[in-house]
Amino acid sequence: MKLAGKKVVVIGGSSGIGLGIALGSAEAGAEIIIASRSIEKLERAQTQFHGNTQALLVDLADEVSVQSLISQVGAMDHLVLTGAPPKHGAFLELAISTAREDFEVNFWGKYYAARYSAPHIRPGGSIIFISGAYTRKPNPDAVVSVASLSAIEALGRALALALSPIRVNTIAPGLIDTPMVMPDLPPAQRAETLASIAQQFPSKSFGQPADVAQAALFLMTTPFMTGTTIRVDGGYTIT
Repeated sequence: MKLAGKKVVVIGGSSGIGLGIALGSAEAGAEIIIASRSIEKLERAQTQFHGNTQALLVDLADEVSVQSLISQVGAMDHLVLTGAPPKHGAFLELAISTAREDFEVNFWGKYYAARYSAPHIRPGGSIIFISGAYTRKPNPDAVVSVASLSAIEALGRALALALSPIRVNTIAPGLIDTPMVMPDLPPAQRAETLASIAQQFPSKSFGQPADVAQAALFLMTTPFMTGTTIRVDGGYTIT
């Protein structure tokens, strides 16, 4: 198995894309640590693993909390950093406090985690940031998230130089079928809506967490990949 003997830490690994990456890494033989700020989500997520998995609490927007997590984890091979959902709202109406919250999690939280984890990453290891399709195809009603996620992609490129030989890459997912997508729709209506949206993509399919997990596994196991952004979006950003 490609990740046998490796320790993979996924912050934001209790649901959605993060959980998909954690499950994919576990299937590849890795020891998994998932972390998030919800004990309930962590407990539910742990039931999906069959191997060596640990769940730890962390608030990515709290520097001290991030430091505490890293001190508990110790040595690791790969760190994956997801973030909060995009903040939507008209630019002239979105509260400044809400905009700051977005940056606290989607930029500064990931910055903290990379900063405090880097000394603990073993030779051959890597950091993977998760950004989003908005960095290539901006949404005028999610300006602050466009900015914070674009900053993360730039941070990834810079850290690929600053932290060398630790490899640093970014995955920019498009619309992925996770619990936060249309959570209020009845299941049948939700499935129909997703299928309709999928027809707008060149791939004619809707993304799954496993699709992002495959990209993450590729980045973890390819020594010549660093400083890049992989787009897993079904072609959304070229339309």
